[in-house]
Amino acid sequence: MKNKKYLNRIFFYLQPLIFYEVVYRFLPLLSQFIIKSLHLSLFNDSLSWLINIFLCYLCPIGIGYYIFFQKNFFEKLAIGKLIITIFLGSITIYSFYWTFNNISFSSSANQTFVNSTLSNPSNFAIQLQILKSVLLAPFLEELFFRGIIMKTYFKNSNFGLDILISSLLFGLAHSHNNFIEVIPYIAFGIGLSLTFRITKKLQYPLIIHIINNVISSRELLSLYFF
Repeated sequence: MKNKKYLNRIFFYLQPLIFYEVVYRFLPLLSQFIIKSLHLSLFNDSLSWLINIFLCYLCPIGIGYYIFFQKNFFEKLAIGKLIITIFLGSITIYSFYWTFNNISFSSSANQTFVNSTLSNPSNFAIQLQILKSVLLAPFLEELFFRGIIMKTYFKNSNFGLDILISSLLFGLAHSHNNFIEVIPYIAFGIGLSLTFRITKKLQYPLIIHIINNVISSRELLSLYFF
């Protein structure tokens, strides 16, 4: 009985790591394999983007939410929590862009995204790419870095380790050339993690994350949606 209890505990702590490996390593490789097998141009046509979005975003969001959330982590918007979200969101987004603008980047992640998107010959594929960046990526990242990580490791730690670890992992998950360039994303992650810890609901940090990505993609949104 004790052995089973220990094994269940070990599996509990391994689940987020397994989920991360599947979502961020296996599924992208599987997506590329299927796209190449169908002789499609990788991310340069609509069908390849639909395959990528389904495998790398919709599937893990559905599976992750089903496995890790036994109760609803969304609720009808509460005025008090919405005010907290607006306050923390303003500070979070401001701190992100302040640190971003005061650090010398070899290549802006946003500019890289804009350039790669504009080089796509299919307008529908570009629209899918923008929707992925603005909606699906924030949803998946909040599900994993705030919902899963903060619920599993150092939950409600008195030392704020749940906030620090999830924010550090969030920063490191974004590709950069050196640690200095991770700082804006860690700062952004701290704001999102703090919002989740206070409100206990994923929808509030998700709102901040989506607004931030809309601001980052405003040039592309104005070109292809308005």
